[in-house]
Amino acid sequence: MREPLDQGLRELLQRLVAEDPGRRVPFIVTLRTGARAAGLVPFRVEQEFEVIRAVSGTMTPAEALALSEHKDIERIEYDGQVHALAGHAGSKTS
Repeated sequence: MREPLDQGLRELLQRLVAEDPGRRVPFIVTLRTGARAAGLVPFRVEQEFEVIRAVSGTMTPAEALALSEHKDIERIEYDGQVHALAGHAGSKTS
């Protein structure tokens, strides 16, 4: 079974717990089949994506690390902007 947090994000969150524990970070949390966000996630749900069983919101690094240990959590990902790179994803450069 896949870990809810990838190693790089886990390491970043562990550093933030020590350096800036009160910082609120945006996340997308994917729930396992049958799980409900209400009462599970430690934040006010800002957006819910029913088709993929995911919710978004902000939480502290410590909250994210603790939530990653819950059996009903499938995945926790940073919710940030994604930028395409020139020359990738079918783009043409001259």
